[in-house]
Amino acid sequence: MWRTVTLKQVEISQKKGLKFNTCEIHCYIALLVLLNYAMQNFTLPFTHKKVFLAACFFLFIFMFFAAQVSAQSLFISRLYKVNADNSTSQLDYNQVYFNDSYSMSPIIGEDAPKLANINETFSVVESGTSLFSDRRPTLRQNDTIYFKLLRTLQQQYQLRFFPNMLSVGKTAFLKDNYTGNLTPVALSDSTVVNFLVNSNAASQAADRFKILFNTETVLPLSFIDVRAKQTSASTIKLQWSVISQSSIKEYAIERSLDGRSFGKIAFIPSLPNKAVLQYNWTDDDPAEGNNYYRISGIDNNNKISYTPIVNVTMEGSMATIMIYPNPVSGNVIGLKFENMPKGSYVMRLINNSGQEVSTQEIDHNGNNSYQTIRVGDLSKGLYNLEITGNDNFKKSLKVIK
Repeated sequence: MWRTVTLKQVEISQKKGLKFNTCEIHCYIALLVLLNYAMQNFTLPFTHKKVFLAACFFLFIFMFFAAQVSAQSLFISRLYKVNADNSTSQLDYNQVYFNDSYSMSPIIGEDAPKLANINETFSVVESGTSLFSDRRPTLRQNDTIYFKLLRTLQQQYQLRFFPNMLSVGKTAFLKDNYTGNLTPVALSDSTVVNFLVNSNAASQAADRFKILFNTETVLPLSFIDVRAKQTSASTIKLQWSVISQSSIKEYAIERSLDGRSFGKIAFIPSLPNKAVLQYNWTDDDPAEGNNYYRISGIDNNNKISYTPIVNVTMEGSMATIMIYPNPVSGNVIGLKFENMPKGSYVMRLINNSGQEVSTQEIDHNGNNSYQTIRVGDLSKGLYNLEITGNDNFKKSLKVIK
């Protein structure tokens, strides 16, 4: 005889303090029905009844775990190092499960704590606790996965994301707090993101990365790549590609000599929007040695998204004059003379209207030096600094105030 067995999820949760999803309740109902049938069917021999009960038990275990897998979303994040031959080696990984039967706070038995590795350690952080496996409620608007990355070396790394998300209509981005870059992360396919750890402490920060779901602060902009290379004895060419730049009004090229302090050296208006856009710009005044660049996309609300930082080391000794820092602050313009011949140099500062703002002469003793000129109170804007010297030397530099 078959008997109908019903369970009420609310009553169980209230009385026992337990949480069950729909699939789990179906498993419990199936088990109770099978056990009820076995106990009521007395015509079975005792040995047969034991076999039947054992089969019921294992069937229940299988159905329970199948229900667990089918009723939850999974987001796996893996860390790799990039070897000298461009091959990769996996270093560590973590995983996040989403299901309403889970708690948001770390719970022993539900979440798995992260054990530190000797080398690189990649974990999820929840309420200050480092986890290997984090179980949390179903993905909601503006959810965030915070990562903790420890013991990195100065080298190239790679992140790979393998989601199996049940939610539809949600988007995800990887936020790099060091570069400021936002990279789209697919929720139905794998995503690969390369990144560099260098001598800058910010690139080694444990909280450098996080995953943002459906965040309102995400810009409608995605940089595909950025490249820089020396194209002559005195020029560096930059190239970057973007998608989804619907509200971007312009791009700023930023340069740094130390990889930390960046100044804007040029602005490029955005091109008419299409699927993929490519931009090019040439730096005619790079410094000798290291030149660090990054591109910032500026939208109509002045929100900014950054590319990763790229570096070009200029080879050979160049004779040049450059403004540093730029933009300038206050009423002082700093000038770096590198391998310039000894002599007098005349500096004429001209505004956008073609009016001369200031004229000064500098005596340079030769080789490398740092000079300053005072120009009075300048309004914000773009200026030209025209420099003339011996042997018909002429140079024009952009000054940003």
